[in-house]
Amino acid sequence: MTVLNKRYMDELTMALRVRNVDGRRVGEVLAEVESHVAETGEDPVTAFGPAREYAARVAAELDAAGGKKPTAHAVLGGIATGVLTYFGVGLLLGAIGSDGAIAVTRFEALGVGITLVLSLAAAFVLMRATIVLKRARLWVAGGVALLLAALLGGPILKWRAGDSATWVELPRAGAAVAGGVLLAAAVASLYRAIREGWIVRPRTGGDPAP
Repeated sequence: MTVLNKRYMDELTMALRVRNVDGRRVGEVLAEVESHVAETGEDPVTAFGPAREYAARVAAELDAAGGKKPTAHAVLGGIATGVLTYFGVGLLLGAIGSDGAIAVTRFEALGVGITLVLSLAAAFVLMRATIVLKRARLWVAGGVALLLAALLGGPILKWRAGDSATWVELPRAGAAVAGGVLLAAAVASLYRAIREGWIVRPRTGGDPAP
């Protein structure tokens, strides 16, 4: 595969995934493009059009057939996995590094959680801005606004709530158990994403990642 063709395939993969096309369908589309280019030697842009436009057509066809999950479904799944991982790791590390009870402040429970959610949402919006054909600047503006909110939201909540205002205290063993439960939930969320085809190994006929 030439460098130009690989670039087209990578751009097509990203465009399809950001449009929340099912992972198996992504694999099928990539296999179709790769097979056509290998058999005919035709440039993929000539055969299928620019990667973003072809991805838009594929997504539109799936929308019409009812075969594409709502984008919010994937976004919420990603946010949930990130939040569960962050707090799970935090509680486990706190339990390992402490000799007594683990104090969870209101800032940690609210400020950090909200900052993490806004940061992940900004990442999704900015990633989508790289492939949309219309209103790309509007998507970029939205992503930047979310990113600024994430950067400023934490310090503002810290100022309002107080970093030392304890919300709840957990015994060391309780913190370790809670952290383990949250990490298990994060793994379950990620596994569900893999099983539903959100994560796919490109150019393997759509087989989910192991």
